[in-house]
Amino acid sequence: GNLRIPRGELRDVLLRALGEQDGDSTVAVEWGKRLRSYVDRPMLERLDELRASGRGRKGAAGTGSSDSQAGLHGDTRRPVLLHFEDGTSDSVDLLVGADGVNSTVARQYLSASAPFGKKRRGSGGDASGEERPDETHQQVSPRRVGIYVVLGITDHLHPLIDERAYHTLDGTSRLFLMPYEGSRLDDLLADGRGDGAVPRRRRRTMWQLSFPADRDVCSRLGRMSPEGLRDEVLRRCGDWHEPFPGMVRSTPTGTVWGTELLDRDPRAFLDHRARLEAHGRLPSRVVLVVSTSLVPPPLA
Repeated sequence: GNLRIPRGELRDVLLRALGEQDGDSTVAVEWGKRLRSYVDRPMLERLDELRASGRGRKGAAGTGSSDSQAGLHGDTRRPVLLHFEDGTSDSVDLLVGADGVNSTVARQYLSASAPFGKKRRGSGGDASGEERPDETHQQVSPRRVGIYVVLGITDHLHPLIDERAYHTLDGTSRLFLMPYEGSRLDDLLADGRGDGAVPRRRRRTMWQLSFPADRDVCSRLGRMSPEGLRDEVLRRCGDWHEPFPGMVRSTPTGTVWGTELLDRDPRAFLDHRARLEAHGRLPSRVVLVVSTSLVPPPLA
């Protein structure tokens, strides 16, 4: 089987379990926070040691006095200081970056902790190791994959999509559908009879169409309104098998959106760790990068 659950419901399940296991009421969940930057205090201390021993470059990227001073604020008993966009700060024992392909945590991890300077290697001199600016940029920035994706959520009912997911491909475009909200179990629970003779209630299905697109096409699509994106999907796939065309036509434009797909090479993190170790610096033990912040989701 293939168990699927809406993300919101999964979050509620995890929150309930967290509350049930938190007998001492020591866990707090805060919503509406957006991370701006962090300070890895153990890493700063290690950099100070390297500079004092002459092994570190004075003023290395992300290790200046402003960061050192920032590390003095907050609860100094906790190793990671977080700065949020609303101006607030907090200190934690562990920072787990699971904030997507444009991850703030991954970007700072790969750039602000870079062990080298920004000069280019000389063609005939010492090549012992200054980082090229273009190499650093390639590591930190997500890369284009040449694919655009349009998504929508519809109330359209059809036997092929009632608690089912499927794929359709035509050699160029790829369609994926999956249940988003509502099921026969929900119907039974809401009805309370349990005899199975319950009319179908609301179903919501998510559809996703992806197709190759160069930079110019992605730019053009990115400027389109939701109505324009829906028309673009019908232009490409309006003659496909049902229920897809009918689903698209009945999709509220408020649920339609599109984006260019990006990914991040996970080898950048492995290479970064190797460079840290080669220059006497242990990789951070209090900052982790996981999920799509590290490895992009497959188109499957």
